[in-house]
Amino acid sequence: MRKIIKKPVFLVGFLLLAASLVFLVGYATGIPYLRDAEIGWIITTLIAGVMTLIVGYFNHYVEKKKMQSKVR
Repeated sequence: MRKIIKKPVFLVGFLLLAASLVFLVGYATGIPYLRDAEIGWIITTLIAGVMTLIVGYFNHYVEKKKMQSKVR
């Protein structure tokens, strides 16, 4: 898991996901600074984070398969 987290794609995906969740919780609870955020941007950021993580994991899987085929 440590090797996966060191890749920039996963770092960006996790940051997008964390930011969207923080703003979503702030929007739902009514914190004044976070309440000004638009729900559309929060959902867009959440979708972007999930898509980035999916693409990153898929790319990691393909690289792993290529390495295994080169070893054989």
